[in-house]
Amino acid sequence: LGKFSDGISLGEEAIETALERNHPYSIVYAYYGLGVLLLIKGDFEKAVEVLTRGWEVCESADIPVQRPLVTSCLGSAYAFVGRCDEALQLLDRAVEDTAWSQRLGGQALRMACVSAGYMIAGRLEAAEAFAGRGLELSRESKDRGSQAWLLGILGNLASRLSPLNAELVRTNYATALDLAQELGMRPLQAHCHFALGDVSAQVNDRSNAHSELLAAAELYRVMSMPFWLSEAESALAELS
Repeated sequence: LGKFSDGISLGEEAIETALERNHPYSIVYAYYGLGVLLLIKGDFEKAVEVLTRGWEVCESADIPVQRPLVTSCLGSAYAFVGRCDEALQLLDRAVEDTAWSQRLGGQALRMACVSAGYMIAGRLEAAEAFAGRGLELSRESKDRGSQAWLLGILGNLASRLSPLNAELVRTNYATALDLAQELGMRPLQAHCHFALGDVSAQVNDRSNAHSELLAAAELYRVMSMPFWLSEAESALAELS
């Protein structure tokens, strides 16, 4: 929903409570929850820090069922901060872990996280494979939130093809945007506007590019997402 201030406060309280109880499973899950929030917010360095703590507890307490949760998100966070070799190692470890297939709950969302990490780290075929499978799972399980994220990732992957298939990119992002608006997923709404503005700029539709990028920048500003706001403002400056 983009209510990051509330989420961070609750996440920190969860970590504090879990640590007071000295309950490793809850500690890992609390770090994971806050780490995912920071990853979505675009605070990637902090996400790495928090998810690393969760991973360390998961390893020391030997909780295999939680490994795919933490390693998939930590791998994705590594990719966003440019630590691509470490990212790929963790992402490969996540999907090869026997607990990956055993833990069915949230699998589509984990596939979205892994796909995004592979994409940023440059392994595009793997990214597309996991996004496609995740999309199938999200539809089977009626997990519409994960479906929206995965459509956005597929749009991003399509935007990297040469020659550019602008209609395919727009279709994926427009569908993701419709779902995101219906479900109140404001960070994803902003990303969709940003991407639609980018593809419009690439096909020289400057008017539409400007309006989409402005919409993205305003959402990023309202939600206090400084990394993504800077990206949107840079894109607007280039358009000018």
